[in-house]
Parts: sequence; C-alpha cells; structure tokens
Amino acid sequence: MKAGVMKRAAHALPSAEIAGVALWRRVADHLEHAIADGRYPVDTRLPGEIEIAQRLGVNRHTVRRAIAALADRGFVRAERGSGTYVETRRLRYPIHSRTRFSEIVGGFRRPSPTPRMPRGCALRRAGR
Repeated sequence: MKAGVMKRAAHALPSAEIAGVALWRRVADHLEHAIADGRYPVDTRLPGEIEIAQRLGVNRHTVRRAIAALADRGFVRAERGSGTYVETRRLRYPIHSRTRFSEIVGGFRRPSPTPRMPRGCALRRAGR
C-alpha cells in the first residue's frame, strides 16, 4: 500500500529536483496554487496534515511548515482543534496614505498630467 501512495505522490509535486527550493516551499506553492485555482474555496477546511502528507509523499512536519508559511501570508487560518481553513482573498495592492480609491478599483495607472515647466525656463518665457 505504501508504494501506491508514493506512486500517486510522485505526480502531485514536480518530480525534478529544483535546486535551492526547500521541500516545504514546494508544498506551500502547491497548496497556494490549489487555493488560487478554486480546488479549495474560501472558508472550506483543508484536508488534514497527514492526508496532505500522504498525497504528496512528504513528512507531516513538512506539511505543517508549509501551512504555517501560508498562514503567515494570509492564505489560510488555523483554528485549534478544528482544522485549517482557506481565508478570503485579499486585495493585492499596496495601500499607502496617499493611495486613491479609484486606483484600487480601476487597477490601472492614471495617466500622468502634462508636466509643467519650471519657473524661469527659457521655453516658458518664450510662450511655448
């Protein structure tokens, strides 16, 4: 039975070794893509750590580290004794004190105004 689990697991994560990418990071990326694709809708419970570990053919502690990273980034929330749930999608836009609402809603850059010529510029004095 263990061999069957490992065979399924080989297809879940990329089989080629990626130099410099930790296994927990690859698991976190896999789960993040699954959330983004809608396989795990908002406010649904993720499978348990053991089940994810068996599906992907990794250690449970690797899955735990991946889920902790996703929780730190706001993709999931862990509720003690209940499970891990997918969080609502957050707006990916940097908010600053001078951010305009129209920039957030539109998602496009606002055309920049025509630049003014500095005072004392020769072209300004010439009336151009």
